[in-house]
Amino acid sequence: MAIAPPAIPDAEELRLLLSQLLGKPVTLKAPAGPPKPNPAPQFQALYCSDDGTPRAVASLDFLFAACLGAALAMMPLAAAQDAAKTGKMSEMLLDCTKEVLNVSARLMNKPGGMRVVLKKVVSGTETLGPDIRAKMATAPLQREYDLEIGGYGRGRMVFRAA
Repeated sequence: MAIAPPAIPDAEELRLLLSQLLGKPVTLKAPAGPPKPNPAPQFQALYCSDDGTPRAVASLDFLFAACLGAALAMMPLAAAQDAAKTGKMSEMLLDCTKEVLNVSARLMNKPGGMRVVLKKVVSGTETLGPDIRAKMATAPLQREYDLEIGGYGRGRMVFRAA
């Protein structure tokens, strides 16, 4: 029996997870149609199966990624805005953003489906590599979310899974 690919997070599950994790109200809209590319700079999280095969990617606006980390760490919004201006997150902000994306992986791990874990994050001019980008550009599962974190602003997350 073949194992199903990882799931794309369900909109309400993602909203609820982020709201509970961040301790802030989170609103979420899932636009219809295929996801639009995030404007540069962006922040990407690579999720791999247990054998190390790339299976999913989450792409976020860089500012929104910084806002996720700032909200988790209870840092002021200005910390995320400063990171966006410089294109570089502090180690603490980066660690908190990674943790939010790491916890989000549980929404992709459904019974009967492939298990994935956060393997790597890249931001700004860094890339995941042309082979991973090509695979995820044509991934059969793709979904875009417009989110807003109370007190921290709006942003986009795009999930792709193959």
